[in-house]
Amino acid sequence: DTLRTPPEARVVNREGHSLIIATRDDVARRAALEAAGAAVAVLPAKEGRADLRCVLERLASMEMNEIWVECGATLAGSLLQQRLVDEFVVYMAPAMLGPDARALAALPVLLSLDAKLQFSFTDVRSIGPDLRITMRPA
Repeated sequence: DTLRTPPEARVVNREGHSLIIATRDDVARRAALEAAGAAVAVLPAKEGRADLRCVLERLASMEMNEIWVECGATLAGSLLQQRLVDEFVVYMAPAMLGPDARALAALPVLLSLDAKLQFSFTDVRSIGPDLRITMRPA
């Protein structure tokens, strides 16, 4: 990514609480984001995307001990495959969407059951009509 976030985006916070991470620098875009109050970090890429381990190391260096990631299937799958998840929280609605629905996590096809990602439930509760399922990798 080359700093595509616009400086006027709502995620850019004038109090200095925004960190924009990119894998390629753009001097003009960096200057605009920093002028709007964001911190900018250019980190190494891995397979064309930000190296997630480097991202988490940067956040740890900023003394961030808990990171909540609300994401789509691609990022969720990458975090799970790289074993960078301590806890996984899933909200499940009482509905079925069918085979063309977006996956919870983009994971490779299993060639054997031994390759599955195994979790243990730590909490299951009703939240309105939905379930919130909290799991930890086994």
